[in-house]
Amino acid sequence: MKIEAIKNINITISFSSSLNHLLISQKDLLELFKTGDPQKDLHTFIEAPGLKVLIFPNRQKDIVFEANRVLVNEKTGVRPEESKIIDNFQKIKLLLMGLIMMYLFFQRVKISILIISSVLKFLLLVKI
Repeated sequence: MKIEAIKNINITISFSSSLNHLLISQKDLLELFKTGDPQKDLHTFIEAPGLKVLIFPNRQKDIVFEANRVLVNEKTGVRPEESKIIDNFQKIKLLLMGLIMMYLFFQRVKISILIISSVLKFLLLVKI
């Protein structure tokens, strides 16, 4: 089988549980993919419940956040080894790792607060 032409390359990350992408702002995404060239930095940002889409038409690049997946899409037509899709994916991966670390930190803080609250309630009931 011979490949005639590559029209679209994408990387999809699927999650078993829903991704809270409310913490990902348009500003954060734009900072990740900013080139400094006003023509290349033209973009469209779409946000709806459970969906965020960042489209760079001049770069032929889309980044889509859905409830259970993230899609990094490139329509440049270049071969995968010449594409920048891996670099784009790495940027998204770092952003997601930051969100996961923040989530784990807040879960830990929440658990610590619950433990302290329980200990205080216990001490108030015991009246040492």
